[in-house]
Amino acid sequence: LSVATLTYVATTGASTNTEYRSPRLENGKIIPGQHN
Repeated sequence: LSVATLTYVATTGASTNTEYRSPRLENGKIIPGQHN
């Protein structure tokens, strides 16, 4: 893995950080990122 990949994963909320939900595609709709 490269630093860019790790940074991408961290910034997209794909890690164990549950306070931030990254933008995603759900049921054909784009769900924006959310800070809970």
